[in-house]
Amino acid sequence: MPVAPHLFRESRLAGQAIDAVLKRDPRPLYVAGGDSTDLNMLVYVQGPISAIALNELAELNAPAIAVLRPEHQRAVLQTRPELRLIEKDSVISGRTHYNIIKIIPPG
Repeated sequence: MPVAPHLFRESRLAGQAIDAVLKRDPRPLYVAGGDSTDLNMLVYVQGPISAIALNELAELNAPAIAVLRPEHQRAVLQTRPELRLIEKDSVISGRTHYNIIKIIPPG
């Protein structure tokens, strides 16, 4: 039995929520690169996942799904305010809050 089973449960539920969003709206999935994303939740997600820098995320030219901490979501919008970010769900994994968002570039 894990020392902190609630953390494993959080990761599983978060991953299942991300996977459900992708099943309803199949798009490329992106997460912030580096150590800013709890990778444990991504084990439960089917399909390819790309970790990229926030400035690269802001430069996307096709709709996509991203899992971002709220401060990263704000940073992406500050970099490129004309993006539409639609919150599809929110999750907690590793005691950290993440939003599952659909990114829609202009045009």
